[in-house]
Amino acid sequence: MEGKRSPFDFFTPIHPILKVGGSEIFVKREDRIFFSQGTKIRKLKGIYEFLKSISDSRSRFRAVLRGNLHSNAILSGVLFFHWMGIPVKVEAYSRNPKLESPASILARRFSEIFLFSGRREWEEQTVRIPDFDFSGESVGLFMRENSDTEISSGFWDIRMPEYLFCSPSFQGLSSLWDEIDPREYDWLVLDVGSGLTWLSALGWNRIPVLGISLGLTFPRMKDWILRNAKKIGFPESDLRWSSLFDPRSQFEEKSFAFRSGKKWKSVAEEFSTRTGIFIEPIYAAKSLFVLEELVKAGKLKGRILYVYQGGILQSLSIGEG
Repeated sequence: MEGKRSPFDFFTPIHPILKVGGSEIFVKREDRIFFSQGTKIRKLKGIYEFLKSISDSRSRFRAVLRGNLHSNAILSGVLFFHWMGIPVKVEAYSRNPKLESPASILARRFSEIFLFSGRREWEEQTVRIPDFDFSGESVGLFMRENSDTEISSGFWDIRMPEYLFCSPSFQGLSSLWDEIDPREYDWLVLDVGSGLTWLSALGWNRIPVLGISLGLTFPRMKDWILRNAKKIGFPESDLRWSSLFDPRSQFEEKSFAFRSGKKWKSVAEEFSTRTGIFIEPIYAAKSLFVLEELVKAGKLKGRILYVYQGGILQSLSIGEG
C-alpha cells in the first residue's frame, strides 16, 4: 500500500526511567521494534539485506533457523522471515515436545519444523550440514555448488547459525549505535545472551560498556564469545573482559537461573510500576536489578544508558524449554 511505513524502518526512543542518588538511568527502547523483538530484528534485517545484495533475480531461498525451539532467536526469525514472505524451516530441540511457548506456537504455525529431543541429539544430527557462508559468496554460486540442498518447491536452504551469530547480524546492529549521542551518557549497559550485541558495542567504542552476562555460566560465556568472535572477524585484542560482568559473582548465583522465574516476575512487575514501561523478567528485570545495585554501590555513576533489547512476547511463555 502506498505510503505504508515498513515495520523495519525504526528509530527507537530514549527515556529517563530512574534516579539513584546523583545518577540517572535512561533506557533505549528497543522493545518498541516489531512485536518487541528488539535488537534481533536489527540482526535479521542485516542478514536479509546481505542476502538481497548477493542474490540474483533467479535466487529463491528458504531461511533455516536453528536452536532451542522456545528461544527468542527462533521466535524473532519466524516472525521476520514470514513477514518478508520468505519460507521458513526450523531445526530445533526441546526437552519437552508438548511444551507450548510463543516461539513454538508461531514456529508450528509459520514454518516446517524438525524437532529433536535434546541439544546433544540436535548437534549430532545437524552438525554435518554446514551453515551458509556469510563471508560474501553469491547465492547463485551457493546454489550451483550445493544443488543437493534444493527442496521440492524450488527454493534453496540458507542455514542460519545458532543465535543468528554471523557477520551480517553484526553489521545490522550498527544502526543501533547511530541513534545514540555518546556525548549524552557516561555508561552503556546491556544484557548479554549470545554476546553479539556486546561485541558490537565494544566495536562502536564511544562510551564505556558494561555487559551483564545472563546466558551461559561465565566461563562458558567467555569460551563461547572467544570461539564465535573469530567467525565475524572481531579481533581478540579488542575483547575487553573487564566490560563483561558476572552477576553471579556478587549476587546469589542460583537466583539468576532461568528457572527462578517467580522471583524475577515479581522484580519485573516492580520495575514496570516504577518506570511505567513493561519490563520482561527473563533478561531486562535481572539487568535493571544488577544495574541499580551497582549504582547504589558507587560502581557506576553519572548518566547511564540501558539498552532494553526487547523480548516481551517471549516472556509470556507458559513453561520451561
